[in-house]
Amino acid sequence: MPSLTADKLINKEVFAAKQLNGINAAGKTVKIIYPGSSAGIVYSWLSNPIASLKSPPYLMFYDDSINKKNPYYIKIENGAFKLSDDIKKTLNEQTVEEEKQKLADQGPIVYYFQKFAPYVIGTIIILAIIKKKLWKTKI
Repeated sequence: MPSLTADKLINKEVFAAKQLNGINAAGKTVKIIYPGSSAGIVYSWLSNPIASLKSPPYLMFYDDSINKKNPYYIKIENGAFKLSDDIKKTLNEQTVEEEKQKLADQGPIVYYFQKFAPYVIGTIIILAIIKKKLWKTKI
C-alpha cells in the first residue's frame, strides 16, 4: 500500500479509529470524536496550528463545512484514522499512475534497472559469499 500523506486526504471524509480530540487554535478541546465516528471532511492540514507546541502535523476540519465556521484540528498519529474504501482505491490508482508516469519518463531500461538492480546485486553478493565459504570448507 502506498504511504499516505495529509495532502491526499483533502476533501475526504475520515473516520476515527480511536477516540480523538478536536482542538481549537488556542489548544482547547472543542470536540471529541469516538471510534468509528466521522471526524469530518478534511479541509486542510497544518504543520502546527499552535505555535507554542512542537508536534506532528494536524488535519483541519470545520464544524460548519458549508460556511467554513468553527475550525478544529486533530493531530495526525499512526492508527488514529480509518481509511474508507474510496480513499484506499484513490491511493492505489494514484500509485499506479505514478508508476506509469515514471516508466514513461525514464524509459523501460532505466525504470526496471532502478527497480530491480538492488535485489539482483544483493543476491549476487550473497551467492558469492556463500560460494566463497563453501569453497574454503571443501579445500
